[in-house]
Amino acid sequence: MTANIPNLPAWGTVSNIEPSRHDKGAAYLTVDLHQVNNRDPFVYKTTDYGATWRSIAGDLPHTVHSYAHCVREDPVRKGLLFLGVENGLYFSVDDGEHWLPLQAGLPRAPLHWITIQEQFGDLVVATYGRGFFVLDDITPLRELTPAIVSGNAHVFKPRTTFRLRTITEPMMMPDDATEGVNPPDGAPITFWLKAAPPSDTRDTKDTTDAKDTKAAVRIVVKDQAGQIVRTIDMKEPRAGLNRVWWDLRGEPSTEVKPRTRPLYAVDFKMNPDGTRKFAMAGASRLSLLEPPGTYTVTLDAAGQTASQPLTVRKDPNTAGSEADVEAQAKTIREVRENMNKTAALINRAEAVRAQIGNLKTFLGDDAAAKELIAAGDDLDKRVVAVEERLFNITATGRGQDFLRMPSQLLEKLAHLADTLQLGDFAPTDQQVEVHRQLSGQVSSAETDLGAVISKDLATLNDMLRRRNIGTVFVR
Repeated sequence: MTANIPNLPAWGTVSNIEPSRHDKGAAYLTVDLHQVNNRDPFVYKTTDYGATWRSIAGDLPHTVHSYAHCVREDPVRKGLLFLGVENGLYFSVDDGEHWLPLQAGLPRAPLHWITIQEQFGDLVVATYGRGFFVLDDITPLRELTPAIVSGNAHVFKPRTTFRLRTITEPMMMPDDATEGVNPPDGAPITFWLKAAPPSDTRDTKDTTDAKDTKAAVRIVVKDQAGQIVRTIDMKEPRAGLNRVWWDLRGEPSTEVKPRTRPLYAVDFKMNPDGTRKFAMAGASRLSLLEPPGTYTVTLDAAGQTASQPLTVRKDPNTAGSEADVEAQAKTIREVRENMNKTAALINRAEAVRAQIGNLKTFLGDDAAAKELIAAGDDLDKRVVAVEERLFNITATGRGQDFLRMPSQLLEKLAHLADTLQLGDFAPTDQQVEVHRQLSGQVSSAETDLGAVISKDLATLNDMLRRRNIGTVFVR
């Protein structure tokens, strides 16, 4: 058939032939002539079993590295082609009339082979001397149309995602040359923006009212009941295709922000803003791995909103049923709610104690001031009596101080959550009973701290008002 290919120089190597998935008698091929120092891209298509051929090199660049190695047709979208050349990857949505580069983090390496993993829609390429590269989920390229490109914003339908659980990984040497990098766990969410929105320089991290700060681009994930389970703000969106990953976890529980030194650690250095890092920061916030089901992903950008459904499936390698996972998720949500309550109590207590400490710095040393300081110290002790039941109030995060003092309510809730999430199984009777007992302790602490604030703090504030001094503020 070589004689049927127009304008093909002699002594080329036919590096691959790609039969079409969509039309009988259609096929694609690439020819490599760099060994005779012709480095142009030679890519052809036939629609009549090879009787005639036409070039589909289109607007591919002609450089020293442009010679083609492999062409591949997408099995889903007719006319979507992928082409590997000596220095990268290209794709075409119009059957080779026009080509665009598709590097997406791929090094500028010789690209010799292409495979499309059909179940998950991943594009896998083999480079010469640089290993393998995987572009996860090429669904957006299949759905890309002129209407989408001309519109302001569009969210593509996410692929079905598996709720994978951690397994024991195979042992390997830390410098193993065959080690690869997996994609993030969860669902890739891809969207199109015609133009990049104005940059949002506001840092919403660790702010109390972060939910009220409107980001330029926001992804909102809702469950089947319409409840928001996660909000993802994209800080640096760009024009064109964008992708974020939802790790299938819900919003983390309330953050604890201590505003006083650990008990008995008078040398502990606080942050400039008067806070300190919570000693058990890694375990104090609980984020639920959401159960299998159908979710709704909504893009809010460029003054427009667009939504798509997302299906999340259970890990096929776990033995628990979906009913087990639902029961587990229900209990973990209840634990998270108790962690939220406990964190709120700690933050409330810390705010009171911090203000009491600040009062001492400007009250003076006369008899009236000493009376106020004594009242403040007494109130501080009463708050501490409740607060030390909520978390390890002596822990500094240095050395092994968590081993020297017993865990308290928040640490116990966090540990219970960890054990509940170990596998896809319903809670045991023992876990349910432990949570029932901890729930009672949370309610008791709420009552006790409320009594201290309504009675003892009110008494101190009355004393402060009589002396025309600002009162201790409680949220």
